[in-house]
Amino acid sequence: MPLDLTHQAFLNDDDLAFLRALAGDVGRRTADVLEPYAKFHEEWYGNRDLVMHDAMAVYEVLDPSAISKQGVAISVETGGEHSRGATWIDRRRVHAGSQIQIGLSVDNKKFVALLRERFASYDG
Repeated sequence: MPLDLTHQAFLNDDDLAFLRALAGDVGRRTADVLEPYAKFHEEWYGNRDLVMHDAMAVYEVLDPSAISKQGVAISVETGGEHSRGATWIDRRRVHAGSQIQIGLSVDNKKFVALLRERFASYDG
């Protein structure tokens, strides 16, 4: 999942408050673990949005229809001529039918609702 997708999926202070208000330790501990990340974002980017990069891969497994995707061609620059190790994604329409799919957009409200529901249903 590319960064321009994962930056669309985030939690904010309302979500941290929701987690802290849940019964049990899991919500509170999760919010506590995320708090330094929120502070870092506030210092560097001027907001406390918690971007959920890794969660997008899990979300794709849980609900494959939740992320809109596009067929692409991908290559990795290994020769060092321009940018050694960089991944190049060719999004031209000619590759629309490719089996290689990248995520384009995600509904953050739906994503957050799922996370909240899962945390709220946890009985630990």
